Amino acid sequence: PGQRSSRDRPALRYGVPAIDNRGAGKLLKTVAQFSKRNFILAEAKANLISKERQEAVKLFSSSPHFELVAKVAVGEPSGEHKEWVHRRILTMHEEKLQEIERRKRADAERAAKMQAKREAVKASRLARAGKKPGAAKEGADDEE
Repeated sequence: PGQRSSRDRPALRYGVPAIDNRGAGKLLKTVAQFSKRNFILAEAKANLISKERQEAVKLFSSSPHFELVAKVAVGEPSGEHKEWVHRRILTMHEEKLQEIERRKRADAERAAKMQAKREAVKASRLARAGKKPGAAKEGADDEE
């Protein structure tokens, strides 16, 4: 009701009090202090306001297995970073194309095997009937 919503901190209206009042988030932050995992606190506004940032740091500074790292990236990225991103995107694109090509080849092989199997089954049926493989077509011409 009184919560304002933003992309940084959306209003939670699920009808579950523990979620709506951010109790679950508080619980996760408490549990996070004791687990040896990497965490990203991605609340932009809270990370930029000194008081809120210090409160977040307090949660993790008491634990010896955490290393606090803050990186701020504002403005135009460096040319080196742009090149790295472009190489990475190109690599991912090439991998996707290779995967698509691999699937096409596998589908073509599967279709060829199925066609060969169909032809073998057809030939065996004709052999059991005592006809030659081309005889079915010739017999159809004779009836007309």
